[in-house]
Amino acid sequence: MRLAVKLALGFALVVAIMVALGVTGYVMFMRVEDNVSTLTGHHIPAVKHSTGVERFAFQCMVGQKEYLLKQEETTRAASKEDLAKLVGELDVLKTVGTEYDDARLIEQSDKVRDSAGQYGKLYDDAVAALETSRKAGDVMSAKGQAVSIEARAYLADKRAEYEEATRALALANVVNATTFKARMNMLGYMAYKTDAYFQGVELCLGQLLEFYTQLETMHPSDEERKQIAAARKATQQYLASARAWRDEDRRDSSSERLKELLQDMIDKGTLVLNCAGEYLAQKETRVQTISKAVFLVNDVDQAAYRIRLREKQYMLTQSETDWKELNDLVSELNGLFADVRKVSLTAADEEHIQKAETATKEYLAAATSWVDSDNRLRKEILPRMAQLGGEVLAAAQAAEDNAWKESDQSAERTTDIVASSSLIIIISLGVGIVVGVLATYFITRGITRPINRAIESLASGAEQTAAASGQVSASSQSLAEGSSEQAASLEETSSSIEEMSS
Repeated sequence: MRLAVKLALGFALVVAIMVALGVTGYVMFMRVEDNVSTLTGHHIPAVKHSTGVERFAFQCMVGQKEYLLKQEETTRAASKEDLAKLVGELDVLKTVGTEYDDARLIEQSDKVRDSAGQYGKLYDDAVAALETSRKAGDVMSAKGQAVSIEARAYLADKRAEYEEATRALALANVVNATTFKARMNMLGYMAYKTDAYFQGVELCLGQLLEFYTQLETMHPSDEERKQIAAARKATQQYLASARAWRDEDRRDSSSERLKELLQDMIDKGTLVLNCAGEYLAQKETRVQTISKAVFLVNDVDQAAYRIRLREKQYMLTQSETDWKELNDLVSELNGLFADVRKVSLTAADEEHIQKAETATKEYLAAATSWVDSDNRLRKEILPRMAQLGGEVLAAAQAAEDNAWKESDQSAERTTDIVASSSLIIIISLGVGIVVGVLATYFITRGITRPINRAIESLASGAEQTAAASGQVSASSQSLAEGSSEQAASLEETSSSIEEMSS
């Protein structure tokens, strides 16, 4: 094999080894880069944003509990903001999953997104239910107070009416007594003809007229007003008959007309007493009715108080027993309204009863609304929210665990690639060293052997030339032979050099 070919093969082998080392290193480092890129672009973001989903889901659930306790708008707004941030984290997770074709991550993010969407809607439903309950509670408070207010207003009216009725009773008794006194004075005058007795008659009858005026200011009924008017007329007629009897007696003490006038006075006095008696009977009945109404309205006030107490108890315990007792008390209260209406005497009484009945109906409607909203909140919305919150946390934890697992696997693969690359590089370096040593040995040997042969040929030719020069003079034939040998030696040297050059 020619020397040039040997040198070319040797350098080609060295270049091939270097190229192999370079390609191996490039491939290995590209694999490392791919794994690092996957780790930093896929697994680490998946871990980070899955953790973010879990964190915001937990914060939202805590905020929901806090809102149930405080019902503050700032708490609700913070929870909605956490929910929006959670959705933002899911958007990033889906983008990462789409970029790296991670079907499981996409599926998990979509599942959590659906659960988060339902959770957000239920959160709004919970807020609406709480708002409905709050408004219903306000109505319950207002209407519960309204019943008590109307009952106490009714009692206040009845107290004033009762006091006025008792004063009227006392005044009616005074009318009776004054009427008897007037008649006694008239009898005294008739017996003794003393002006003092007649003045007593006039004084008593004048007082009676004043008493009637006072009675008329004490809100009498229509029947009582008629009785007062009849008593006034009878009193005036009695006074007129008494004066007529006095005048007639002064004119003729034996006149027949005196009997007629006396009978008229007796009739009118009896009429006054009868009117007073009827007035007293009606007024006593009215007082008894007022007293009964007062006791009934007091029962109304107590029933309203017990209803509100049972309402608070139910709000604390949500006991069906408390709710049943509340409804029973409302039925009892409506029965009391009917009883009070039977003993009510004035339009104002009826107005108080009507307002209290209306307030009770509105109270019961608000209480029913409160119970419905509370039941829906406790039995439907909150359990479903707890379930969805658990699903979101579980899915986020699963995505996080999966991302951590894949991240660990990617790191392990990267470590394996680095270890394999190091081993391959070491082996390649060893092979390169061995091949280099062998190539150096054989190429050097291929170069030195022709050179050594050329040197030996040149040395031999030089010796022959020196010998030929010494024998020039011997003979031309010997010169000719020496020249021929020298020529042959030169030809051999030329051949050796040509061999080296090739």
